[in-house]
Amino acid sequence: MPNNLLISGIPHSGKSTLLERIITGIGPKRGFITKEVKPGDTRTGFEIITSEGTKGLLASANIQSPIRVSRYGVDVASFERVLPPLFYFDKEVLYIDEIGRMELYSDTFQRLVQTYLDAPNRFIGTLSAIYFHPFIDAVRARTDVTLFNLTPENREEMFRKIQGHSSIFQ
Repeated sequence: MPNNLLISGIPHSGKSTLLERIITGIGPKRGFITKEVKPGDTRTGFEIITSEGTKGLLASANIQSPIRVSRYGVDVASFERVLPPLFYFDKEVLYIDEIGRMELYSDTFQRLVQTYLDAPNRFIGTLSAIYFHPFIDAVRARTDVTLFNLTPENREEMFRKIQGHSSIFQ
């Protein structure tokens, strides 16, 4: 059974929430979660939080950047500052939230994803279902990946399926 599990879905289908729920039940682990930056009721950007608690800005509506995704400027330098320690792992379960449009502007991020997928470790990540890119296509086409397609209606079913997947929870 493949060591690499990917949760794919449209925005707001619950990919990040499901990944957080899964990794809460396992340890030791190394990777990062993407969180919305919401100083009030309005989302202003995204940050990543690593397994060590380090935070890095991924994108913000309040920064000037030549790289724009929707209304957000992507801060590749800030994002890449927190990635290097994630390349060093031993027997941890590896995780990434998410392999998506903003993150793929970073070559360092693409190397991290490739490193995690090629490692003998168990890996679980989230993957955009609406953004198409040669890198995402290559990840989807790997024979060592099990893909779980998440919808708001099947969240609990997918949690049970992934929880029962021996490569992550054993």
